[in-house]
Amino acid sequence: MSDNKQQAEVPVALLSKASVDLREARSSSQRATREAVIRYFKFGITGGFTVGSLMHWLFLWPDSKQSVFSQVGYSAKEISEFMEILKEKHSAQELGLQDDQMPPNMLEPTATAPSAVA
Repeated sequence: MSDNKQQAEVPVALLSKASVDLREARSSSQRATREAVIRYFKFGITGGFTVGSLMHWLFLWPDSKQSVFSQVGYSAKEISEFMEILKEKHSAQELGLQDDQMPPNMLEPTATAPSAVA
């Protein structure tokens, strides 16, 4: 699958499942949240998507205020911290990103969408 095709094909079903999983995990524990995110990446990677695209869709699509992570109730700071953890453990190339796309440059501070908290 080409990079251009990947960018055009947003995996809405995968994001929907991640949203449900993250909403359930949010009321449980940090470990449950981590496991939900790992499942999202695992299913996305086995579906042929790059880690960089998956990160973008989960944290920044269609924008940071309306992303799945924001809709579930995570703040921009929490998103940035999670992405920083990924950055520390993986190189930009491993994540399918350019060096200048790595956190914290990927996010600008935003408030959590008020309608996102269920």
